[in-house]
Amino acid sequence: MGKDVNKGDVVIVYWLDADDEAGWQPHDEEVDQKAKAQFSAGCFVSQGPKFITLSHSYNEDADEWLGKHRIPVGWVERVEVLKEYGDT
Repeated sequence: MGKDVNKGDVVIVYWLDADDEAGWQPHDEEVDQKAKAQFSAGCFVSQGPKFITLSHSYNEDADEWLGKHRIPVGWVERVEVLKEYGDT
């Protein structure tokens, strides 16, 4: 991931999405082999062997997260720290 990322840091994660369409549609081999670049920003919760987890809000007193979003580690291109937790 590069620079150390700590719980609560505000980060931006650049990643490839496996699918950006849903519903009935014809098969198109060329389209099916393309991945769409995405980015997600939020508070860093954790990184395990399978997922990076972000949240849009953190309640420090209760140590609780709101709006968690998990991104498969294998899809992540890079993570940038925008602001370290506790920086004022």
